[in-house]
Amino acid sequence: MIKLFKRILNYFLQFEFIRFGIVGVLNTLVDFGLLNILMFSLRINNGYGFLIIRTISFICAVLVSFPLNKDWTFQDNNEEKKFKFIKFVVVTIFTLIINNILAGYLIGKNLFLLNQYLWANIVTFLGAIVALLTRYVLFRNYVFKRIKNYKKIDKEF
Repeated sequence: MIKLFKRILNYFLQFEFIRFGIVGVLNTLVDFGLLNILMFSLRINNGYGFLIIRTISFICAVLVSFPLNKDWTFQDNNEEKKFKFIKFVVVTIFTLIINNILAGYLIGKNLFLLNQYLWANIVTFLGAIVALLTRYVLFRNYVFKRIKNYKKIDKEF
């Protein structure tokens, strides 16, 4: 039974998007965990203070994300780490801006009159979904873009 589970797990882990999702779950735990620690300890759950602590938690999640995505998700063994990290940060800042625009707009629109801490987490979750999809596309096509090696086939006639 354990061998079967390992075989199934290995089968799915060969798919890049699933590995990206697993890293995303870990990043989300870091992001939400730190966000909630800061919200409850500083008693901030809206306004500019919320955007500041939201940015702090997002940046910490990104610092966890880069090595995991580079080495495990996209299996990029290119040695240009500094250049890749700069591109990674540019994409991340772009998604942070999108995330904060969405969060800034929605945080004041508590549509269901929920507890403000719960609403802040829902807003953060919605932003995480948008950021997940945006980052995957940009990471795959811009940051960790693979160069295709075409083998030249010499046919003798």
